[in-house]
Amino acid sequence: MNALYILPDTHRLKTTLDTFIENFQYRARLEHDPIWFVRGCPRDEDREIAALFAAVFAYGNVAQILGTLRQLFSLMDPGPYPFVMGFSSSDAARFRRFYHRFNTGRDVIALCLALRKTLEEFGSLQNLFVAGNDAQALTIELGLSTFVQNLLRRVPAQVYRRRSLPASAGVRFLLSSPASGSACKRMNLFLRWMVRPGPIDFGLWKKVAPRQLVLPVDTHIARIGRYIGLTRRANMGWKTALDMTASLRTLNPQDPVRYDFALCHLGIMRGCPAKYNPAQCASCPIREVCTL
Repeated sequence: MNALYILPDTHRLKTTLDTFIENFQYRARLEHDPIWFVRGCPRDEDREIAALFAAVFAYGNVAQILGTLRQLFSLMDPGPYPFVMGFSSSDAARFRRFYHRFNTGRDVIALCLALRKTLEEFGSLQNLFVAGNDAQALTIELGLSTFVQNLLRRVPAQVYRRRSLPASAGVRFLLSSPASGSACKRMNLFLRWMVRPGPIDFGLWKKVAPRQLVLPVDTHIARIGRYIGLTRRANMGWKTALDMTASLRTLNPQDPVRYDFALCHLGIMRGCPAKYNPAQCASCPIREVCTL
């Protein structure tokens, strides 16, 4: 059964959320977000590569994520793009002690090699994505599935000492796909950064429309989404991401994920409770539309 339903009092929800994001202190939160490392790159080609690495390792608690990215980018001298383009077997030793929860340096090596081959063939990640995306489709679902599939095809299986890329390869976890039913939070986050123009995101990919983006759903967004009526689904899969995006599309058809950064950080800062807590909830800036 499709869990998408008509939003209660859409006008009030839009007014509340628009006021919330217009008054949200974005700059105060940038240093607490993986996008901080992408903003530090001076060139667009570096930002595209840095954005993918920053996004795929954006799982775990905030301190872990920021620590991992700080270490990772310190190893990518003189910058993400030239490092990837010049990557060779001699560079692999840099990542011998690298790990982030479920992933190790081997997965970074695999991704670097796949990216080098992709850039040699297509010139940019945008070109690879556009080659598999249907610009007329409602969402980027097909484009993202094809993008991930094509990146994985370019991973040398020898990195994992196999003749073909094993199902357990850590690089598969980094590059999630809608085809598996995953919400693809990290890949949707990468696409948000690349496609949306604005003070937070970069808008580097001009060939993909913001209206096609899908909300990056994590525990914070999923919880808030249920509280304000964006979905009735309890899981965090791809269908939930589509549900919530469709609900937000009724508020802003051309830019449904514009609310993502502020709502996510609201959840991080306030730690939305499982039931109404006056100390936490009474002063919440979106309390008016929360059903908790």
